[in-house]
Amino acid sequence: MLGDETVEALAKRRGRPAKPVGERKVNQTLRIDPDVLAPYKATGSGWQTLMNEALRDYPAARRMLPRRQAGRSRHSPCKRPRNRLPASITALSGCIW
Repeated sequence: MLGDETVEALAKRRGRPAKPVGERKVNQTLRIDPDVLAPYKATGSGWQTLMNEALRDYPAARRMLPRRQAGRSRHSPCKRPRNRLPASITALSGCIW
């Protein structure tokens, strides 16, 4: 009926490969004040990643996380171009330009 190539094409998963269970992100609904959200959205594409980094840096800076988990993500906001981040976000992330 179906050739081997057709069967393989139908069985192949599409999209990004799934991450291991420990590395997956959690889908969470969070209510945020509009004045807090606006500066992140003003940065354009990638604003959710910026917010995730700021949320990650907050407990890490205050030693609220175990040492092995405390640390910057691989996308450090300090390495972003200066004109990309509003001053309010730069102050949150602890970057000194």
